[in-house]
Amino acid sequence: MKPAAFVYERPSSIAEAVQLLSEADGEAKVLAGGQSLVPLMAFRLVSPSMLVDIGAIAELGDIDSGPDTIRIGAGVTHRRAELALGPVIPLVAVGLRELGHVAIRNVGTVGGSLAHADPASEWGALALALDASISVTGPAGERSVGADRFFLDWMQPDLMPGEIVTGLHIPKPSSMRWGFVEIARRRGDFALAGAAVNLGVADGVIATARVGILGGGVTPLRAHTLEAALTGMDLVGAAEVAEAVDADVDPLDDQHGPARYKRRLARVVCERAIRQAAEAA
Repeated sequence: MKPAAFVYERPSSIAEAVQLLSEADGEAKVLAGGQSLVPLMAFRLVSPSMLVDIGAIAELGDIDSGPDTIRIGAGVTHRRAELALGPVIPLVAVGLRELGHVAIRNVGTVGGSLAHADPASEWGALALALDASISVTGPAGERSVGADRFFLDWMQPDLMPGEIVTGLHIPKPSSMRWGFVEIARRRGDFALAGAAVNLGVADGVIATARVGILGGGVTPLRAHTLEAALTGMDLVGAAEVAEAVDADVDPLDDQHGPARYKRRLARVVCERAIRQAAEAA
């Protein structure tokens, strides 16, 4: 199939993009890398009257490193983020290697993935595990939304009419023990389950724990129960409490398997990611 007819706009500034979206009254879609949107349009699952291509907005393509935070512009490709952040935040690089194939990562963008809000999103789980915040700009100006408040429901991010994602802010870790494990039918496919684990460890004891889960429900989600179980444990042997994630996930039956199977996968990926963090230490 082919997409329905639409008007194409390519603004050169965030303000111009916001104005176009506001004037379209909900009938426009933002085009970034297009790796999610274009297939949906081809099957006519979505039929916007206008596409607002933000690829020409230079400021969305920046990666800025401040004293405490790294800001990744919404237009930065997955591949560029993977290569640039690897030396600073290895968890990002390892997680992004599971995102599709290199050809997809060369085109798809950070902001596009976050705004798509797929429950199997690597960026969603990484943002949650890294305590990131998301910059959103709209008619009322810019606001910041914590990753744990951004994913509202199935494919529904916290974006009001006329708003676009403009950046992702990740705190620089002073020390981090990390692990990322994903299970898919084939490499590059959408994940059946995955876990991003970020542990703060002092004298062999887990002082802080953040766990982002993908494929565990209708949104990327944080495993609060598992985090509480991990906190205060010796790093060695911490994987034994991975089953606590049962209380955090609520997977769906679908063509890939029943919910009970994906619940079991959530335990497996959490256990492996925690072991990975322990072995890295």
